[in-house]
Amino acid sequence: MARSESGMPTVVVSRRARPGCEQELERWLIRLVGLAAEAPGYVGAEVQGPTDDGPDDWTVVYRYETAAHLDAWLTSPERTILVAEGEGLVDGDAREQVVVLQREIDPVTAVISFRVDPTHRDDYAELHARISAAMSRAPGFVRTELFGPIEG
Repeated sequence: MARSESGMPTVVVSRRARPGCEQELERWLIRLVGLAAEAPGYVGAEVQGPTDDGPDDWTVVYRYETAAHLDAWLTSPERTILVAEGEGLVDGDAREQVVVLQREIDPVTAVISFRVDPTHRDDYAELHARISAAMSRAPGFVRTELFGPIEG
């Protein structure tokens, strides 16, 4: 089944570099993307380094042909081993958002993207916190996460 890249199951993973480990983290992420490229159903990936808004954050966007392929990559023993190898390079837990744009699994993920004027980012974060608190009272709610700006 042919789909545009924007309609493919995608995962966005953001990690914060441990101070002094920035170059080593970049090399590790390149290895991780290389391993992902060997997985069945792999379509592509982009690595975004730190930005002014996230000076220590690295973000990787992976795309797969199907949700099953994406899930197989995310739960693969090879990925698990390589992620464990990189634990000493990151500060805190990875933030991960899976976006499945086809109906293959029961859970639902909503991704909302806004362009926020840099002078109003704190206002937006406060609004997000209020919305998240309201959503947390809804039956079936699992979690919400706010990612910083991603170029493009």
